[in-house]
Amino acid sequence: MQTTDPLFPSTVRTFRIPSLRSHPGIFVSHFYILKSLERPSTQIQREVLLRRGLNILWANPNPPEKKSRGGKSKVAGHTAGKSTFCRLIRYVLGESAFGSESQEKKIAAKFPAGWVVLRVELEGKPWIVGRSFSDQNSRFALEGATLDAFLADGVSETTGYREFEGAIESLFVKPFGRTNFPGNHGPIHWQHLLPWFTRDQEARLLSLTTWRGLIGKSQSPATDTDERQFLMRLVLGLLPPGEAAEFDRHEELNETKRSLDAELPQLSAKVEQSFVQLSEWIDVETKNLESPLLLDAIKVAAAEKLATLTKLRSEIPSSEDVQKKLEAWNTASGESARASETIKSAERHLQELKKQLAECDSSRITMRAQIDDLNRVPPANVCGVLIDQACEAGKLLNKQRPTQEGLGRLLDGYNKTFNALGQEITAAEVEIAEAKRVESDARLTAERRQTEYLTLFNQRRAGLDNYLEAKAEEKVRGKLLETTTKVLTTYQTKHTEHKDTAKAIRESGKEQESLRKSSAPDREDFSELYQLVLRYMLGEEVSGGVLPDGRALQVTAEGRNDLDSGAMTAAKLISYDIAAMAWGIEGQGHHPRFMIHDSPREADMAGDIYDGLFEAALALEKPFAEGTAPFQYIVTTTATPTEIVNQKPWRLEPVLNALVPSERILGVDL
Repeated sequence: MQTTDPLFPSTVRTFRIPSLRSHPGIFVSHFYILKSLERPSTQIQREVLLRRGLNILWANPNPPEKKSRGGKSKVAGHTAGKSTFCRLIRYVLGESAFGSESQEKKIAAKFPAGWVVLRVELEGKPWIVGRSFSDQNSRFALEGATLDAFLADGVSETTGYREFEGAIESLFVKPFGRTNFPGNHGPIHWQHLLPWFTRDQEARLLSLTTWRGLIGKSQSPATDTDERQFLMRLVLGLLPPGEAAEFDRHEELNETKRSLDAELPQLSAKVEQSFVQLSEWIDVETKNLESPLLLDAIKVAAAEKLATLTKLRSEIPSSEDVQKKLEAWNTASGESARASETIKSAERHLQELKKQLAECDSSRITMRAQIDDLNRVPPANVCGVLIDQACEAGKLLNKQRPTQEGLGRLLDGYNKTFNALGQEITAAEVEIAEAKRVESDARLTAERRQTEYLTLFNQRRAGLDNYLEAKAEEKVRGKLLETTTKVLTTYQTKHTEHKDTAKAIRESGKEQESLRKSSAPDREDFSELYQLVLRYMLGEEVSGGVLPDGRALQVTAEGRNDLDSGAMTAAKLISYDIAAMAWGIEGQGHHPRFMIHDSPREADMAGDIYDGLFEAALALEKPFAEGTAPFQYIVTTTATPTEIVNQKPWRLEPVLNALVPSERILGVDL
């Protein structure tokens, strides 16, 4: 690849030397593995000195030991600790873990009191920062401390790490001007950004937003693709404040829509279920739940049912009417009873008259017999008792014999009495007949009044039973109608809200598109910078760009041949990352001008393409004197670096060798 001046030959775009950013935002100058913190200078297991600019940690795949083993070893460059080196730097800079659970246990077992310690500069201010292998919560940070003092004396207490985290947040997150992801997705922290600046090997450079692989178990905070795109645009300064604010609104609208998308089917099912229950009483079509006429139809049907119930209630005989019928029956029954009593009294009187008549008639017969006897007995004054009998009894009867005239008068009296009694009997019989007629009428009237009362009573009871049953149904129906109406009203309101929200989302999308145009000049400038880096890797005949894709950014590369292979994708992503760092060097955005690529060469990436990575990094360094480059770019590799950088100061010491334990990054065989 060409590396002649200017930085990117045959292009309009040139690298712009910054006037303010004269040092990396983050610069790791020293890397230590310590067996303990007691007099650290005597506990150094591994020391790696780093520099500003390009740093290459190489694991030689063909060390001399391989030849001595007959060339049979094939893993000399692949298990030497390149990824462990990167993970330990990330661990000190804030990641929660430095490997898989088994890897951490093995390292902690080898170094039970061990620490990883870095000397780090944050925007030029030095810190000594360390974390324990055995306890992730055991950590320290010393602001402004000298390395010599630390190595000689160690630390008196493991504190200060929170202040170190706060300094990173203040320098590399706070400048964004916003503290949260769009919507309600929580606050933005340094730990969300670190994965981009330090892509791991397991991510395989698969896509612009694939920063961490699952194998590494980095435990970085979870972010989705949209959030990672959002972070990159924030870092690059390609997210106008107005668009960022519209993001929030758009995300809130999306949250509302997602909630409504989940809620509407449930509400619809509730309404449908309610209508199934109501179908016994109300015949309403439910084909269009959104129609306001449906609610009107329900109200009309409910009003009709209520009117039917009201009519049913009005048709029930009143208790007053039933009481009147009862009183009329009682009155008629009393009159009938009195009529019966009148008959009985009259019949008793008739019997008495007949008895008197019989006695009177008997007396008449006796009188007639006596008169007949006078016509046959001796003359008057003759006693019918023998003298001797009367004397024996001591009685002297001198009784006067009744006369025929006297007996006649008596008989006449009896005859008059007899005739009078006959007339009375006749009158009594007439009276009885009339009383029986009256009693019959009264009894029939009482029976009619009874029938009227019982009919009205039963009508009232049946009416009340029907009404109460209907009222109970109406109560259930009313409750169901109330529920259905409420749910349907809610559904219609939510459906309207859903349509309005969808419309607002479309309008928000258009507004974002309009706002994005305001950052188009900066994005196009960054796109040109990306193309210049890309040409270092793929050649002058390739063109490429960073293009908007809605909210996201996408990278392209075009040439005479297919540029969509894994190696081409990796080349585009490497170019994008280097361009992002160069963009920060130029004073644009908020990039910390610090980056790690762990084994970025893909299996099918040609050597000259891979060399372009180092050449681009050298070109970034070229305007600056040794040790003054305003960035730090750490690359680990098994592939042999291009000759120009496979030496000091770019190549770090030691060169790693998996075949010799002491030449592994940890200096031991795990």
